Amino acid sequence: MQPTNRTLFAIALALLVAGTAASCHHRRFGPADGADVAAKRVDHALDHLDATDEQRAQLEPVLLEMAAELLALRPGAERLRTVALAQWNAETPDVTTVHQQLDAELDTLRLTLHRIVDQAATVHGALTPEQREEIAATAERYRRWRH
Repeated sequence: MQPTNRTLFAIALALLVAGTAASCHHRRFGPADGADVAAKRVDHALDHLDATDEQRAQLEPVLLEMAAELLALRPGAERLRTVALAQWNAETPDVTTVHQQLDAELDTLRLTLHRIVDQAATVHGALTPEQREEIAATAERYRRWRH
């Protein structure tokens, strides 16, 4: 895999973990529920990959940390929505305030995604080529389903 493809794979894996960790089918999950859902989804994914006990021991904490970091982004999105809506409802919106909040949230997002790409590289290194192919196929199916 070329470095660019590795980066894309890492991002796809991060988004796949994020999607499974943060998704809800029947109700909106809160932050505590998100961690529980993430743990169940990580366990299910490792089952699906027929992960060895050694792989589970190495990957479970990394995948759960990735999910926790992504779930931690939710309050920032809510802060941005709150600021944007307040300015929308103002007689004279203060665009600078919205820009400042947006920049702060984007800085946090960028740093978080950099860490997740690093964590995804750890996951990549712990998987067999066949397991990586399975994740790539799952990510592609998810991408087509979402678009």
